[in-house]
Amino acid sequence: MKKIVAIGDSITFGYPMGKEYSWTAAAERLLGIPILNQGVSGDETLDVLNRLEEDVISLAPDLVILSIGGNDAFRQVPLETAKRNINAMIERLRAKKIPFWFGETVTTEDDAASNRYIEALNRFLSETCGEIIPFHEAILGYEDSFVDGIHPTIKGYERMGRVFQTFYLEHQNKLK
Repeated sequence: MKKIVAIGDSITFGYPMGKEYSWTAAAERLLGIPILNQGVSGDETLDVLNRLEEDVISLAPDLVILSIGGNDAFRQVPLETAKRNINAMIERLRAKKIPFWFGETVTTEDDAASNRYIEALNRFLSETCGEIIPFHEAILGYEDSFVDGIHPTIKGYERMGRVFQTFYLEHQNKLK
């Protein structure tokens, strides 16, 4: 695997600590494989769709990781709109024959409405794409998971990196 690009929102970026503390940085250290972090805080699915060509496809990656949807939930973007945006991303990546995996959108500590949306979005991703990277395993059930109820702590990001490492090692042969 030569080039992995991760695109998404603040969770991909590593907010509030920065990219050097993100799950992508942790996974890069664990795997010894460069992972380009194209996370942008605040991005919704439409934002990621709009920058997919420039920030991902133009780089000719060997694998793309998409981790999106939390901001759509918080801003109450209709679920069907988010699904449509995701389907458009999938179509563009498949048209270029670029393999991709989706990272599970992680639920929050105490926002029931957003969590229902996120759970529905994760079901859609599973049904549409098969297995998704189970980032919830790194976050839920740990007292030290969140800085602010939404964004992971450094320990949370490190655990997310380990979850990605495990997923990558178990699924890398399916990419060939």
